[in-house]
Amino acid sequence: MQQLQNLAPSNPNTQRAVREFNAACLRKAREAMNAKNNAEADRWVAEARAGGVSAAEIASFQRDMVNARQKAAAQETERLAQNARDRIRDGRLTDPANDSANYYLTQLQTSDPTNPAFAQMSHDLSNKLIERARASAAAGKTAQVDPDLTLARHWGADPKDIAQVQALSQSRIPQPTTGGNRGGSAAAAAAASGMTPAQLAQNLKRTKYTPPEFPAKALAQRISGTVTVEYVVDTCGTPRDVRVVEATPPGVFDKAATSAVKHWHYEPVIANGAPVEVPVRTAIRFELPSQ
Repeated sequence: MQQLQNLAPSNPNTQRAVREFNAACLRKAREAMNAKNNAEADRWVAEARAGGVSAAEIASFQRDMVNARQKAAAQETERLAQNARDRIRDGRLTDPANDSANYYLTQLQTSDPTNPAFAQMSHDLSNKLIERARASAAAGKTAQVDPDLTLARHWGADPKDIAQVQALSQSRIPQPTTGGNRGGSAAAAAAASGMTPAQLAQNLKRTKYTPPEFPAKALAQRISGTVTVEYVVDTCGTPRDVRVVEATPPGVFDKAATSAVKHWHYEPVIANGAPVEVPVRTAIRFELPSQ
């Protein structure tokens, strides 16, 4: 094209070649902008400008692309919002992981945190999570209680609602019996302090945390799961009598969960001026790392 321009700038074939080249540059720029590759788009706009496209034409092209991008972004935002509404309505709060209310609301929060629908949907999702956690706690199925409450807190649930469900969940915990009558001594200490086990557990402050090690076999097979453990935090702040009470899937993450808990440490809980033992029940989630 450059050679044509040098040899015969006014020739109709040269002029047609220039128009086609400039149109191709703008197509490349549009493709790059759609792919959010701004550096590549700028390159092709510069080529079009060097090829003779006027500043007014370049400005018009860029306005059109900005408008198209804004329209596409608005459509994507509405899609995410509608998907989140639908999943909340259908009770698909967290599963499947990549097609749930939690997933789409997280996407919406990332792409458009000021969306006017975001606050209401956050409220709706947190309420649904609280309801599900309460139902699980009432039925004694506590493996999902802590994860649901954690998510509910993330989406702005009322701390009072969370505390009520935690108290309900703790009240359903059978006291550990491993190791003679030590589990009974924790319950007796709770009663003597005038506080429920749930109230004592709320006062626990963990000072040392060792994350559970994800089993290599489960990682290779892309398996995730949850293990619910019970233990007693003794008067020195050390967990003892650690045992698995529920696991999904069974036997896969049990050892990793109990091994991690045994390395945790807490500040001793003081009641009536003396340290007391605290019975604890908690769920440990094993989630696959994002790829």
